[in-house]
Amino acid sequence: METLKVKDRILENISLSVKQIQGYFAACEEETPAIRNHDKVLQRLCEHLDHALLYGLQDISSGYWVLVVHFTRSEAVKQIDVLQHVATNLGRSRAWLYLALNENSLESYLRLFWENQNLLHKYYFKNALVCSHDHLTLFLTLVSGLEFIRFELELDVPYLDLAPYMPEYYKPQHLLDFEERLPNSVHGSDSLSLNSFNSVTSTNLEWDDSAIAPSSEVNWSDSNLTRPLIGMSCSLIGRRLAK
Repeated sequence: METLKVKDRILENISLSVKQIQGYFAACEEETPAIRNHDKVLQRLCEHLDHALLYGLQDISSGYWVLVVHFTRSEAVKQIDVLQHVATNLGRSRAWLYLALNENSLESYLRLFWENQNLLHKYYFKNALVCSHDHLTLFLTLVSGLEFIRFELELDVPYLDLAPYMPEYYKPQHLLDFEERLPNSVHGSDSLSLNSFNSVTSTNLEWDDSAIAPSSEVNWSDSNLTRPLIGMSCSLIGRRLAK
């Protein structure tokens, strides 16, 4: 049951991150700036997306690149393979995540996870978040809320080998954060402020191998999986920006 709670918390953090980003875009009457590598909203989002995709992997050092390379379009695979500053498969996994966000194709790719069950179980333990039908379904619903969000992320950055977002020491001092680039009409709204954003979005989960990829010797029966977050999806996700 502890593994179930961890997966639920990961999805709740993703939900809060997506909802915050949607709030920014919904509040803008003018064109909203694109989200870029150094933005804090990206840090929170990618931290939790990466955690969801890493959770339950049999080989963390290889990341999820070893899986997604099988169903990612060949041009994208070549683009990631030739990156000069990304040296590991874990870094390529995160470059793939950035590319999927840029292309607004993450939801489509996640659907391919479920359609490739043999590959999925080749690389993940059966208790992985993406191997649970209920959790993957909610994961898909959450990322669908990013469909109309504009990302302009650079892929060829060395820190992706170490983390899914830009470390503070790496950030250029002269660049404005996403919140600072928003139109004046959005500034001053406490409900949209990064400083007022619920601290639950900063994960407190243990980042050790036992938390990410629990032993395959444990019997994690799918029949034990409940749906504590499914009913929360409508209230947590917010409206999709299709209007």
